[in-house]
Amino acid sequence: MKNLSKKLFAVTLALVLTLATGMAVMAAPSPVSGVTSATPGVTVSASTVAAPTVSSVADILTAAGLSTSTTSIYAFELTGTLTNGSVTVNVPGVTTSSKVAALHYVNGAWTKEAATAGNGTVTITGLTSLSPFAIAVDNGTKSSASTSTSSSSSTTTSAKTGESMMVTVVAALAMVAAFGACVTFRRKRA
Repeated sequence: MKNLSKKLFAVTLALVLTLATGMAVMAAPSPVSGVTSATPGVTVSASTVAAPTVSSVADILTAAGLSTSTTSIYAFELTGTLTNGSVTVNVPGVTTSSKVAALHYVNGAWTKEAATAGNGTVTITGLTSLSPFAIAVDNGTKSSASTSTSSSSSTTTSAKTGESMMVTVVAALAMVAAFGACVTFRRKRA
């Protein structure tokens, strides 16, 4: 009888442990401030390198004619196949009159690449490789309709992952039920 009680207790504990163990969830990367690829075979993802700050690339921005006080930086990583040395990305708020600069992370430093602004796009030319990039856009030259869109999209976050408190509640209830079953079983046998 004592062996049966121990086996029941061991099975109950194994069940509780199994139910209480959460499963890790792999979420999609955080959105990259609305930047998407317009070039077939090239995808945009979150950058693996820390985005440059306006102060860290101020000399590049000033040389490109951008105001260091009103510049937004969109950092991202390009992966895929580079076919003709140029890549076009969709950047919210950019117009043909926008002042833009394309920054490319090469050999541990940010360098300037040739870039042309279009209606909602930036084309980066003269590329020999794909890696982390950043597009700097002077906010004073962005379209006013999408300035609010880009600032709100830069605050979006990834979906919540992990487990909720419900798993803990169910595990606690299962432990209480198991304890009650053991006590009841012992009293019946006694």
